[in-house]
Amino acid sequence: MLDDVTSDFVYARLHGAEELYVSGYDPPALEHWAAKIRTWRAGGTPTNGRVLAPPAPVVERDVYVYFDNDVKVRAPVDAIALAERLGVPRPAEGDPADPDPADPDADPAGDPDADANPAADAMSAAGAGSPSPDARTR
Repeated sequence: MLDDVTSDFVYARLHGAEELYVSGYDPPALEHWAAKIRTWRAGGTPTNGRVLAPPAPVVERDVYVYFDNDVKVRAPVDAIALAERLGVPRPAEGDPADPDPADPDADPAGDPDADANPAADAMSAAGAGSPSPDARTR
């Protein structure tokens, strides 16, 4: 993975800490990503990873994080845990972005064909969303 910043936002896709699409993220792995996200948001480039270019200009950035690990079984749990580490508030109960937990196919946007990702959608409603069902830290 490269930590180079090449635009005015950062988009990270997390597919599992140990094995792609199989493993979840334990607390140290989530803190590793939270530290990267905090650095990117503040306009920096993480120094604990691999970069190929000089650091980008320091400017606050939106950071979008998409969890797609463990065949989507762990993704919501990991997204919520990362959001909590970053201080992203959860939506209030009854918020349109807070889907009915009894309905596994609930889509808060009203699109019956969309994949439901309640944790990511809840984070989106809390000001932590991204262009797709992601976790944004701002």
